[in-house]
Amino acid sequence: MALTTDWDSADNDGLELAHSGDLDVGMHPDGYTDPPLFITYDKSKDHKPNSQEHKTWLSTEVLPDLMSRSAGLLNLRDGVVQPPGIPPEAKQAAALIGSASGLPLLGQGYKALAEGNFDLARDVFARMRSATNSPLEQAEADAAIARTELFAGNFDRAAEKYQSAQAYLPSTELTAERAVTASMSGRFDFASALLNQAEKQNKEPSAQGGFLYGFGTPFRKVGLAPSHTVENPALAIVIPTTLALTYEREGDVDNAKRILDNLLPNADKLSKSQSPRDRRIAALTYANAAELSALKDDKYQAAHFFGIAAGFFEGINDSSSEYQTMLKDYVDVLNQVRKPQEAAEQMKLLQEITDKEI
Repeated sequence: MALTTDWDSADNDGLELAHSGDLDVGMHPDGYTDPPLFITYDKSKDHKPNSQEHKTWLSTEVLPDLMSRSAGLLNLRDGVVQPPGIPPEAKQAAALIGSASGLPLLGQGYKALAEGNFDLARDVFARMRSATNSPLEQAEADAAIARTELFAGNFDRAAEKYQSAQAYLPSTELTAERAVTASMSGRFDFASALLNQAEKQNKEPSAQGGFLYGFGTPFRKVGLAPSHTVENPALAIVIPTTLALTYEREGDVDNAKRILDNLLPNADKLSKSQSPRDRRIAALTYANAAELSALKDDKYQAAHFFGIAAGFFEGINDSSSEYQTMLKDYVDVLNQVRKPQEAAEQMKLLQEITDKEI
């Protein structure tokens, strides 16, 4: 087992594994711990997806991260801001886990949440909270309950639990997720304040935490080491995107569009990431920019942005509801700019994706 505090070496090793298809790598700050964490890599656990340790790792490390990435991002479709949905990668990870037997309560709850079983997830996370006297573990349970309520559309209840969780887990991710609940509840000023706070958090010196994950390669956080400031490039897009769509919900489409258009160069950079999750955020950024262009009646720009987003989605074999609803709007715009052949091609693609899910 290798143990390192050499982050450049860790990044290089991770990228080599990513290029070989063995690892999806994404190093970023934890955002709330003071010192960073060691990373260990246990090669003996590679390519053993049926081991109990691997299933535990998927359910307690990968699923929470996937849920968090989705929970902090709003999307615009057909002129209406949409709340976050459970990401397809989470559903895939849950399917790989199989039976929840033997998993810790945290893992059981996140598996149920990934499968859209909100009642079971609530029950498991509540049992997890009542089974511990640790404030940190209770906060972790509160964060999990908050995400469950957010995905279930119970935004006020989610906001309460996010507030409780942040007393002990004041992370950038939770701040952004809490802002989503405020925006969807119509508390726009509070949402904007939270997003401004999250943006500052994302730029502050903090832990260089390791999130090196893939369905064949467990890395673990096991120690402490010195660090420096590192901004999470995905959050640097997610946070202002949600701010922009909060403005859109208030009726300020011009300001929303200005923010989204300014994010496009960052989205281009993120689209070259080794992580499909990062590339999905790049796709969603262009999709949201396209929707705002359509609202401003710039159909040709909308078609151009939709086309870029579609290419990013196709590049990661995405089949999410966000992609499907975007394709419907893309088809409408293509017809409006009199490109019926391209519209027919996108409609065919949408039908193929839909048929695969039946």
